[in-house]
Amino acid sequence: MKGAIPREQSSPDPGTTRSTVVSETLAAVGGAVLLVGTGLVAARYWPELSELSRLVVVGVAATVLLLGAAAVPARGPSGRRLREALCVLSTAAVSLFLGLLGGEILGWQAIDVVLLTASGVAVYATGLWLWTGRSTALQLVLVAATIVAAGSLAGRLDHPRWPGLAVWATAFLWFVLADRDQLPARELTRAVTAIGMLVGAGMTVPSTGGIALGLLTATALLAHAIRDRSLSLVLIGALGELQMIPIAVTHWLPGRLAVPVALLVGGTGLVGAAILLARRSGEVTDRPQPVIDTSSYDAVLFDLDDLVVDSVDGPHPATGAVALAARLADSDLLVAVISAGHDTTSMLTAAGLDIGDLRIDSGVAQEHQAVVPPDPTLYLLAAHRLGASPRRTALISGASAGLHAGRAASFGLVVGLDPEHRVTDLDQSPADTVVPGLADVHLAALQPAPAQPAAV
Repeated sequence: MKGAIPREQSSPDPGTTRSTVVSETLAAVGGAVLLVGTGLVAARYWPELSELSRLVVVGVAATVLLLGAAAVPARGPSGRRLREALCVLSTAAVSLFLGLLGGEILGWQAIDVVLLTASGVAVYATGLWLWTGRSTALQLVLVAATIVAAGSLAGRLDHPRWPGLAVWATAFLWFVLADRDQLPARELTRAVTAIGMLVGAGMTVPSTGGIALGLLTATALLAHAIRDRSLSLVLIGALGELQMIPIAVTHWLPGRLAVPVALLVGGTGLVGAAILLARRSGEVTDRPQPVIDTSSYDAVLFDLDDLVVDSVDGPHPATGAVALAARLADSDLLVAVISAGHDTTSMLTAAGLDIGDLRIDSGVAQEHQAVVPPDPTLYLLAAHRLGASPRRTALISGASAGLHAGRAASFGLVVGLDPEHRVTDLDQSPADTVVPGLADVHLAALQPAPAQPAAV
């Protein structure tokens, strides 16, 4: 890139890289063989074991799987996948252990066994989820376990509809956390918890309140899906409507007209939802695409999280990041990549993304005692080190805090990334313009419009 500011970069040794890949591959193959062998031995001798022996075998299996996960090198994608798989299998073994303990050893009733199992798995999965860096699979196990635990706990109360309400409420709380970006794997978690809410509402049917709760839940999911343009929530909400409307109509309007009325109401609602979704999608296409005028700006700042996605398979470039990096390399713009909580260089290297004349990471933030966004300190520091004035600096960020920081720093252009199309009114956004993704950011040296000839 032109005018690049020197930075230190360390290249991994090829021999070390090959050794790591080979070790991870051997670990994956060895783990698969071990699991298959364990399953075959257990299937052969399980019926002959005593209750206590079964408990010991399952406990040892859970421990071995956990130790295996701890021993797996998690530096590469295959290592992380194997570690996550071993953790999930260890969680399944713990679930079986607790089920055997409560059912065969202690002789508890079924509802108590379910409560013990779900609660124990929730606690165990929480620890593994934090240990593995909040992996998606363990997060879904944690969500499901807490929902089941809440339902089984309410099942011990003397009321037939409390379990369904507990399931609904717990799923709703998880949905809110995911919806507000407090959890990774936002879309998948929202889909799972939306299904949980519908299941919880269905457990309260055929009471009038339960039917109303099911209808309201499905309708709210559809409305939320239209606002966020979420295909998964649209499908789940539509299925919920198709399930609940016939029940509601049959319950409140018994007779021959029940089925036709249900179809009429359901079809009308789904068509209306489709029209609204289409209109909202049309609004997105009307948004102007930002063009960073390379003759008006000297520098562009990025948040690391918008360039690199840190998934269970390891860091990889965000959609459009590689192409945008190539366009920036051919321009005169200086680029800074900023993160207040990560080692920026190592994350970009792991993702195979070569971008950034300057990289501001957690070490720099601590050195300067910089406050995280929306405080503009880190962004102003980056512009200063690049030698660019705020007015000739553009900021591209997908975080609300970053956009507010860019506005507080008085940057010449603030571009918001909005892949889920949440922003519909730019007057209420700190960004000058909003685009779906990095692929929609364009660079050009804009020429002034030619003067129109004077009218004769």
